[in-house]
Amino acid sequence: MTEVGGIHREWFNNILIPEEKINDYYIIYIYRDPIHSIYSRFEPQHLYNIQIDPSITYQDIYNTNKDLYKIEEFFDNYTTPNKDRNYKIICVKYEELFSRYNELLSLLGIEEIIPFPEEKITKREYVNEKQLRNIYSNLQNKMDKMNFITIV
Repeated sequence: MTEVGGIHREWFNNILIPEEKINDYYIIYIYRDPIHSIYSRFEPQHLYNIQIDPSITYQDIYNTNKDLYKIEEFFDNYTTPNKDRNYKIICVKYEELFSRYNELLSLLGIEEIIPFPEEKITKREYVNEKQLRNIYSNLQNKMDKMNFITIV
């Protein structure tokens, strides 16, 4: 992340976008049910990548009854309009992506050259799912209110 004129600019491929072309670029943020995310993605390397203490475990979340992974904060950062942001974010609800991907492709002006991959559903046993649902209920409510595609 760099700072220019008091505005933080993030980029993910180390290519700085010229200011006059910034309106031609978007970030695509795909979000999903936080419980599924925790069990599918939150291993130490991922936690490190999102700047969360990689030693935090599921048990720590259960013991404190708090969002120690800061998933809601991360979600809010990408889905809340910010007048200082100099780029647009396309927020996409994962749970609808596989049945409505053509809408996203159309929005992006992309032709389907190869078939969109089929959704792979992994059956998992969630330990203390009820407690996790309680901890993340506010976040889940925010996600449920979002459209399939929201641009901020």
